[in-house]
Amino acid sequence: MTDWSPDGKWIAHRRADGLHLTSADGTSARVFATRGAQFRFSHDGSRVFVIRRGGQPERWELAIWDVATGRELRSIVLPLATTADVDGLTLSRDGSRIILGAGTGTADIWFLEGFDPPATLWARWFSR
Repeated sequence: MTDWSPDGKWIAHRRADGLHLTSADGTSARVFATRGAQFRFSHDGSRVFVIRRGGQPERWELAIWDVATGRELRSIVLPLATTADVDGLTLSRDGSRIILGAGTGTADIWFLEGFDPPATLWARWFSR
């Protein structure tokens, strides 16, 4: 799988050693130490959402990475069976929800919400 960032600055692609981001002009590269089944840039290109296996036992989880710093911001264990097949990852227009195709023998669609950390009082006040 390969994906352009929405702002055209980065190209992401999967490799055996992790998720690679290369600048479009080829002058910069980052490797996120995560192997994901699916990934997608946020609409503003500042984050990368990765569905991967992690933890013990190998549970499915959503990992959110910051493109600018190359750091993992958060990971959330998903309520999927460890035997589930994951296919597809799409963000809602406002970036607050994810649609994930996952299932075991049947096709299921999962909606993921509430993966951003809670906003502070000040952030809520200034977003009005």
